[in-house]
Amino acid sequence: STPKPSSAASDVYKRQGIDNIGLVNQITTVISENLNINMRKMTFDTEGDTFKGSITFRVKNKNIIDKLIQRIKKIKGVYKVVRD
Repeated sequence: STPKPSSAASDVYKRQGIDNIGLVNQITTVISENLNINMRKMTFDTEGDTFKGSITFRVKNKNIIDKLIQRIKKIKGVYKVVRD
């Protein structure tokens, strides 16, 4: 039997917010607490007191992405999360 192609989605999300100590740790904790998320790439840059970041991950279900975005938006210091 031939394996079925994966229905996994690959997405890039950009985050912006106030740079606080431990912020990256909080974001990665939220991501790792969600099932079926495989981080592919993560970058964060700071400019003054503001950070900008990009995270690429694979999920098996796009509904997981919506839940993840809502959880990341709740982190103190994150004020913008967009799908790229």
